[in-house]
Amino acid sequence: MTRQRLELMKFDQLEGGILSTMVAGNTLYYRNDVYGSKEPKHYVPGGIVVFRSGNVVVQRKWQIERDMLCEKNSESSREVCKSVFRRGNRGVLCDEDSDICPIQFEWKLGDTEGLGG
Repeated sequence: MTRQRLELMKFDQLEGGILSTMVAGNTLYYRNDVYGSKEPKHYVPGGIVVFRSGNVVVQRKWQIERDMLCEKNSESSREVCKSVFRRGNRGVLCDEDSDICPIQFEWKLGDTEGLGG
């Protein structure tokens, strides 16, 4: 998927405050087409994202920066930022400084998986 195609499909690029409101306190289900699964990530207000990696619950830092959703990998200290496009409860993440948008998600209100944080 590309940014141009998202615009044609009427996806809106989210910015700053709107993006923070959509993410904080809610769960994004990232679609994994390779395994045919949805992987939930709960974005705790205050900047912690919680998800499962196998049987382990993982926490990372998240923030909104330059109108992008950014997560910091605690092991490598590397921050990855992605632009967020949304239409209804569906969305797509686009790589920073790229036209490529490889990650799709579904948005759900609240901590639907009980991941806490």
